[in-house]
Amino acid sequence: MKGNMIKVVILLTITAVGVTTAAFGLGKEVFPLPIGVRHLINTIIAPKDLYDPIVEDRFVFYLKGYEKVYDLKPKYLDVYELGFSAGDSGIDSRYRFKGCLRAVFYSGNKAIYECLISSQKSAWYIKEDMTRYRSISLLTFDVPIKGKYVNDLKVKLTVLEPDVQLEKYRDQIKLHIAVSGIP
Repeated sequence: MKGNMIKVVILLTITAVGVTTAAFGLGKEVFPLPIGVRHLINTIIAPKDLYDPIVEDRFVFYLKGYEKVYDLKPKYLDVYELGFSAGDSGIDSRYRFKGCLRAVFYSGNKAIYECLISSQKSAWYIKEDMTRYRSISLLTFDVPIKGKYVNDLKVKLTVLEPDVQLEKYRDQIKLHIAVSGIP
């Protein structure tokens, strides 16, 4: 009996992965999967471009009122993160985000989700250097947004309170949006 149960579990797992792998991109789905399950399977299967940024650009975190709109062209239905990096030199690991950003997500011209970002969610260290961060994550969000919005996505970021400590990294700071390495 135990051997048959293992075969059934393996068969169901392979079937679920096989049937839905193509759907993790933005193709037609055979059946909907929760975003957490998608994230887990994408992490296990890990297409080569899974963590490639869909947005990478200079952003002025230290100037009050600065705003920019980014078109989002997600390759995968997954958990995404918005964050920044400071080039090869990184950022001192004592750094903590002290600004406030407003993120407004749009589908076409319709605002579908808005949030304030006033702290960092996580940080990634530079390999073998626990004194420097490679990148800082400020926000995670699911695509599809609110379980249904995938097409014609944009995000408008506005600096409400500047993080003046980032001014010293002025030419190195790059905002990125990519599939998150963590849930």
